[in-house]
Amino acid sequence: MKELLGYFAGDGSVRAVPAVGNTPEVWVLGSSAAGARVAAGLGLPYAFAHHLNARGAVEALLAYRESTVFPTLLSVAVIAADTDERAEWLAGPERLKILSRHHGRRILLPDPETAAAHPYSEADRAELEVRRGHLVVGSPPAVQERLQGLLDRMGPHELMITTPVYDHGDRRHSYELVADLVKRLRPAHSD
Repeated sequence: MKELLGYFAGDGSVRAVPAVGNTPEVWVLGSSAAGARVAAGLGLPYAFAHHLNARGAVEALLAYRESTVFPTLLSVAVIAADTDERAEWLAGPERLKILSRHHGRRILLPDPETAAAHPYSEADRAELEVRRGHLVVGSPPAVQERLQGLLDRMGPHELMITTPVYDHGDRRHSYELVADLVKRLRPAHSD
């Protein structure tokens, strides 16, 4: 990271053109407390990938905020639909993708029918239950409650929403629902 930042300052033997003097806003994206320590040590804002490590988010964000005043961002995977049942159906492909990654296989996001037809073992179901917190899934009231809980517990300055949904129309509708409900969220910070 220091090497990368040095290119914008003109440090070292390599000169990136037109980088010198054109420094963009640099954030550190991480999914652990180690990433938070790197960001704090460099005096850079920190973005935490909640969708990759939901269990480590509170520790990382709190540790970061104890040592710096820079803003934090929380990246959250959200799947919203008109009903909880529809949202769960739409989340099936992402859950199958997460499970496949856990087993060491990387797959493209399958369609909901393929995910629903997958022969999940009891061990698979248990693993998915452990990773349930990696996704915020549900109807608008359920999603609003979960997002508000994340804001209240972790206190990020900003949320970044990703929506891993197979069908473009369903993905767009999810973003529309989320765009409407975020207006009712209470910010964790007033600064």
